[in-house]
Amino acid sequence: PSPVPSDTPVPPSAVPGNVLLLYDNVSFTLHNQSGHVLSLEGIIFRSGSGSWNARSWGASLYQRMPVDSCLRMRSVSSRNRQPPAVCGSLYGLQLVGPPAQFWLNTDSFDVVRSGEVIATCPTNQQTCLIFIP
Repeated sequence: PSPVPSDTPVPPSAVPGNVLLLYDNVSFTLHNQSGHVLSLEGIIFRSGSGSWNARSWGASLYQRMPVDSCLRMRSVSSRNRQPPAVCGSLYGLQLVGPPAQFWLNTDSFDVVRSGEVIATCPTNQQTCLIFIP
């Protein structure tokens, strides 16, 4: 007999990542490696040290992020720095202060979509591959 289809959800770890997050002591970069235009609608990054709503990159940017592009934020007190080599193009850049620097002074941060945590990223690894549906 053939297997009976089930409605059992696929665990998140079985879904390949489509967004690479890269971060260091002064910058945070989001790279769209999904192969299609990506919407960051409802995405918030948060930790005990701060939060950032993807909407803050700008309405025209966060809703239609092109393939192989990067959205980036950098500490307002840092000097100019090149985006990571993985970025095909820098689609948006914001200079931010401490309230938005959620990836600093914490062991991890959450990626939240419409109120649901979709990933938790450790800050000591400086990269985190996540899936944004």
